[in-house]
Amino acid sequence: MSDLVQFIRDILDMEERTARMAAGKSPRWYAGSASDEPRNSDRACVANGGDEAITGDTDASYADHIVWHDPARVLDRIANDRAVLDAYAEVADLDTGESEPEFAYGRAAGLGIAVRRMAALYSNHRDYRTEWEAS
Repeated sequence: MSDLVQFIRDILDMEERTARMAAGKSPRWYAGSASDEPRNSDRACVANGGDEAITGDTDASYADHIVWHDPARVLDRIANDRAVLDAYAEVADLDTGESEPEFAYGRAAGLGIAVRRMAALYSNHRDYRTEWEAS
């Protein structure tokens, strides 16, 4: 399993470098209007926290998708993935890859930790519950 852990670490390192380069002056991006007119539902551009446009006018759904994957969010996900990976690496030698009934409680606990970590990425969402915080 150490090869698997190292493979994922290498991928996360690459993603982090790419996100940091894309961040430029500001890691948070937003969708807005490329002109002085308010954004309409059909067209939008993506800009960073400064005055720099990342895209020109494009389909609003594309702009929203790009914003959803802004460098700050990617960096948050990478940190989260690393936390899950580090926790897994501590017990990776015990991973049989099998789903035997006698291992169900341990498997559920481990997957529960991973799922709570996934939910933590959305902790600013109005429906997020603090009891879901990862331990």
